[in-house]
Amino acid sequence: MTWSLSTRLTQLITTIVSLAILGRLLTPEDFGIFGIVIAINAIVMPVLDLGLQPVYVKLKHATEEISNVFFTTNLIVGLILALILTALAPIISKFYDLEILGILLLLLSVSIVFSSLSSQPRAVLAREKKFDQLGSCQISVSVSGAALGIIFAWLGFGIWALLGKLIYESISRFILLTWCSGRHYSLVNLSVMSRYTLDLKFGKDIVLARLMKWTPKFGQVPKL
Repeated sequence: MTWSLSTRLTQLITTIVSLAILGRLLTPEDFGIFGIVIAINAIVMPVLDLGLQPVYVKLKHATEEISNVFFTTNLIVGLILALILTALAPIISKFYDLEILGILLLLLSVSIVFSSLSSQPRAVLAREKKFDQLGSCQISVSVSGAALGIIFAWLGFGIWALLGKLIYESISRFILLTWCSGRHYSLVNLSVMSRYTLDLKFGKDIVLARLMKWTPKFGQVPKL
């Protein structure tokens, strides 16, 4: 609990301070365009881990195989969402009549893929109750990302400073969480994934509950 509160407080302070500084270094137009990117990113995030993180934490027996199944599933979901965003990028760019927006959304898809890869290492740390390491990773990413964004903005990179910050944070978060979890993650084939369809389905129900603000009834929750 202490680490969770400390992490959230540090991230909040970092965000407020960095935005105040970036507000002085960047133009309102840069923030306006990036606001569209952040809005789209916010739509993607609730479904990115397919609800598998809480499922993994509650498993009675978490083997290396099921960890790799969840890792593979998260990657597949991330790639699908990234491809969808890539296909929609020209349409969104044309709708807002902003050519640069299409390029920004293409690069955002890179961040989405790495964010999906971070889900399983984060779940491993949460299951093992290594909240101090989890918090340290989150704080390190937030502080270093904010510093990087400010430096690039000061150097005159404009909106690219904000996007660079977003991509850096997704990549560094994946690297740090993977290292802290002490696990090696590998991809598995569909036949292995099919053994865990019940757990994957439960993850899907969690995502639907997030999106629809609907809580599954107790009797509908499978025994993990």
